[in-house]
Amino acid sequence: MPEPKDYTKEVQYILSIVRKTPLVETVKWGAPVFTYNNINVLMVGSSKSYFGIWFYNGVLLKDKKKMLVNASEGKTKSLRQMRFTSLEQVDEEVVLAYILEAMENAKKGLKVVPEKKADIKSSLLSKALKQDAALSEAFRKLTPFKQKIH
Repeated sequence: MPEPKDYTKEVQYILSIVRKTPLVETVKWGAPVFTYNNINVLMVGSSKSYFGIWFYNGVLLKDKKKMLVNASEGKTKSLRQMRFTSLEQVDEEVVLAYILEAMENAKKGLKVVPEKKADIKSSLLSKALKQDAALSEAFRKLTPFKQKIH
């Protein structure tokens, strides 16, 4: 297995591009995150095998150049990554266009609303709660999260 590459220089270059925009730089989750009106727009970082930009609502971007990747198909609904393995792959003009589109989407309030998962109903639990008043009372005192069957 190849050793993880140090992409410090490459990440700094991506940061220099993002800093040309009006986005506000913060640090969240130990990484540079850029916001518009306190809305997370993108994050810059690297992994063992690539560096790039994570667009929080990237699914809404037009992606004319087909550069965006869904890192977790079937799980990730809105986040998309723009991945690079060398500086030669980075076209500043194209990257800026994606960033400005993401910023415009944030300005317009466009976002992906996570779908609410349906509660799982357990007939055994329902029956036990009906039969035991003390259990029912204790169950109702639990937070909604703790009442869910996982």
